[in-house]
Amino acid sequence: MCTCMCHFPITDALSIVGLSVISGVCYLLSRSLVISRCHISLLQFTVLHMTAIVACSNTSVVLLSTSVKVQFTTWRKEKVRREHCAMQQKERKI
Repeated sequence: MCTCMCHFPITDALSIVGLSVISGVCYLLSRSLVISRCHISLLQFTVLHMTAIVACSNTSVVLLSTSVKVQFTTWRKEKVRREHCAMQQKERKI
């Protein structure tokens, strides 16, 4: 039996939650760095801030690219399955 499997992959939900958590952590980290700036030099502050930004953006990019890969793989499998179903239906009619 051929049925359309249109669904919201769990990876989408995970990547959205992951990005939200990372954004929150990055925001809190940058806020705490701003607060503690009085206790460290400007150079140290800049290095820490840039490191935090790079780490957070890299993690976000990894999550997004993983989500896109999973989406593409799911879409490709679904496409192959639909083509297979269409061929089966044509064979039944003949």
